Amino acid sequence: MKEITVAATLGNLARVQEFIEVELENCGCPMRAMMQIAVAVEEIYVNIGDFMIQVDVVLLSVVYIETFGGYRISIRSCDDGIAANEMICSICEGIGSGGGHSKKSGGWVSGEQFRGKYGEMDFFSFLERRLNELLPDARR
Repeated sequence: MKEITVAATLGNLARVQEFIEVELENCGCPMRAMMQIAVAVEEIYVNIGDFMIQVDVVLLSVVYIETFGGYRISIRSCDDGIAANEMICSICEGIGSGGGHSKKSGGWVSGEQFRGKYGEMDFFSFLERRLNELLPDARR
C-alpha cells in the first residue's frame, strides 16, 4: 500500500486528490467507486470548513475542491448580513448551480463552462475576485 504525507494545508489538497485518483486507477477501481470516494474526501474537506467557522472571529468560511469535471464549493456564514445561499447562486450563475440557505450553501461549477467563460483564469483567482465583488466592505 502506498502512502502520502503532506502538511494539512489547503495548498496540498490537490496533491492528496491526485494521489488518491492515481492509486485507485492503478488498482482498477470502478469509476463509480472513485467518484464516491471523491465525494467522501470532499465531505471531510467541508467538515474542516465547518470546524474552522466555530472560531469566534470567523464570520464566513468558503472552501472549494476541484473534482471530476469541475469544482464543488461550500459556504458557511455566521453573519446575518451575509446570506450563503445568495452568494453561492451568484458565484455559480452561468457556469454551474448552487443552493442552500442563509447559513449553509453548496454549489457546483462545471470545469468546461468555467473555461468557456473565463478562459485560462485559475479557479482560486476567479473565486477571490467574485468574493471581493460580493463582499466589498469585508475586512481582509
